[in-house]
Amino acid sequence: MRNSGVMHALLPAILLLALVLPGRAVLAAATESDSAPAMSASANADYAAGKRAIEAGNWQAAIDAFSRVVASDTGNANAHNFLGSVYRKAGKHAPVPRSAQSAW
Repeated sequence: MRNSGVMHALLPAILLLALVLPGRAVLAAATESDSAPAMSASANADYAAGKRAIEAGNWQAAIDAFSRVVASDTGNANAHNFLGSVYRKAGKHAPVPRSAQSAW
C-alpha cells in the first residue's frame, strides 16, 4: 500500500495545481476524460449534481455536491479535482486538508 501513501502525499500539490491552473482548462480536461468511478448511490448522485452545477455555472452548488462526495469517498481523485477547480472558479480558497496542514 505504499502507493496509497504517495497519493496522500501528492494530494495537496494536486489541489494546489487545480487552483493555480486556468479553471476552464482544468474543468474541460476533467469533464472530457471523466467517467464516474464506482461509488455509493448517494455519492454518485452528488457527483452527478456537481457536474450539472458546473454546467449551469452554479459554483456554490458544485462545491456543496463535490464536498459531500470527497467526504464520503476520500480517494475519489476526480471529485477532488472538480472540487479544487470549482473553488477557483468561485474565487474562493479551498480548505487545506488536515493531513496537508501538518505536512507544510
